Amino acid sequence: MFAQGDDSGYSTPLEGIRQKTLVYGARTLMTEFRLEAGRVLPLHQHPYEQTGYLVRGRLRLTIGQ
Repeated sequence: MFAQGDDSGYSTPLEGIRQKTLVYGARTLMTEFRLEAGRVLPLHQHPYEQTGYLVRGRLRLTIGQ
């Protein structure tokens, strides 16, 4: 699969956080996030597979408890 990236299609769920769904299906979701420095995504979970990548910066990710 190939996708051309651009700067459109973002939503802003929380201040300083922009997101755009890149790929979705019945059991998977891939979303691009753009977070301002120091921003935190609230603890949450998904009933399906979640895929992501980090382009720049640092990320602390917790899986499970």
